[in-house]
Amino acid sequence: DESPNFQFQSDELTPERALTEAETRKELTEAINALPQEQKEVVVMRYSANLSYEESADILGISVGTVKSRLSRAKEKMKRFILSRT
Repeated sequence: DESPNFQFQSDELTPERALTEAETRKELTEAINALPQEQKEVVVMRYSANLSYEESADILGISVGTVKSRLSRAKEKMKRFILSRT
C-alpha cells in the first residue's frame, strides 16, 4: 500500500500535552514576572485582559506609541529570558 499515512492532530488534551502546556505557562509567568513593572502592565493588559492599545493607553495615561514601545521591549526581554533558560 503506497497511500500516505496521515495522522490528524486531536484537540484532546493528552498527559504529554498537558505537561507541555503547564511548562509553557510556568516559563511565561516567570518571564513576565521578571519584567519591569511598566512593561509587565502592558503585557498583562494586552494578553490577559485583551485590552486594545488605546484602552491600555487611556488606563495608564500614556500614548499609544508608548504602549506599543513598552510591549515590544517586553516581548524582546521575555524572549531573551526564555532562551537563556534553555
